[in-house]
Amino acid sequence: MNTFKWLIRREFWESRTAWVAPVATALILIAVTLLGLFYGIEGSFSGEILGQINTSSVGVNDAAIAGLVVIAATFFVVLQISQYAYLADCLYSERKDRSILFWKSLPISDRATVLSKLFFALVVMPVLAACCVLITQVVVYAAASIKLGMPAQLLSVMWAPATWAKAIGFGIFECITAELWALPLMAWVLMVSAFAPRSPTLIALLVPAGAALVENLLFGTSRIGAWVIARMGMPQAVGSSAKAIGISSKEGLMFTPPDIAGILTNPSLWIGLGVAALLVAGAIEIRRRRDPSA
Repeated sequence: MNTFKWLIRREFWESRTAWVAPVATALILIAVTLLGLFYGIEGSFSGEILGQINTSSVGVNDAAIAGLVVIAATFFVVLQISQYAYLADCLYSERKDRSILFWKSLPISDRATVLSKLFFALVVMPVLAACCVLITQVVVYAAASIKLGMPAQLLSVMWAPATWAKAIGFGIFECITAELWALPLMAWVLMVSAFAPRSPTLIALLVPAGAALVENLLFGTSRIGAWVIARMGMPQAVGSSAKAIGISSKEGLMFTPPDIAGILTNPSLWIGLGVAALLVAGAIEIRRRRDPSA
């Protein structure tokens, strides 16, 4: 366990993108918000706006939560890009700079090394992003509260612990679900990083794209492409995340408890996790058999 912790620390020291990307995103969002509020907006919050929110299908509570979720969604997009970039490079770069020779000389198994990199991408990077999300949300809401002169009714909702707990819980659920759903793609990129002689990102993109093209030319179908695109989104049951985010023309924006049972009973999720396990095992075996000097 102590060895695994040091491997995680190694990834943190060597992978600046893991913390630079969310920090940069936070600074940009905060800067844009402050500039927009204090230099681009004149006046204060209108009572008419509060009345419109109260009489609309959205409601004050859901509007406050939606603001927090929108901020988190921006970070989530950046996080996914950073994760794929990291996984494509993590095993390839150690061969490129020959640092693998040093790590192979230590009593550290290939399994521990590969799993530490996957753990760093799936757990550590989201945690770092979540910290930046929370800081950004607090700063943005504080700046809006100060500049816009919001009424006490709206302020009490914006800063209510229940509002933040609901938004944070929803964000955590969505993030975990999306990570598990996309795990086959991440494992594929990790395995490509283990064997690619050069340009692992390009290979990781071209192989499924080429397979989708061949399938379309030979059979006139597009199942491979549809599967890949679907894995970049959310599982179908979270599409009842039209239940979780509640997009409905009749009901408006409503935050209801997520359909956890629907996710856990989704066979596609478990099939994907099985495929991901095989791909990770392949990455471990490739690293173990590959000549470090090649």
